[in-house]
Amino acid sequence: IKLCEKLLLNDLECIEAYEEIGDNFLSLKEFERAEKALLRAERESIFFPKVISRSTSLLESFALTLVVTIL
Repeated sequence: IKLCEKLLLNDLECIEAYEEIGDNFLSLKEFERAEKALLRAERESIFFPKVISRSTSLLESFALTLVVTIL
């Protein structure tokens, strides 16, 4: 995450950095932060549908994991 943040200091349009940050926050189960990073990647991306579908499926997977864990 820190490395990607450093990349963004030089290039605020680095989509890959936002995606990587979002993926890492998803892994850490920090969903709000993940969503912010992935939404920023979407705004910067010309491949908007690909990014949103990937982030949505990742969020759905984690939500399902949480429900199964709670049950």
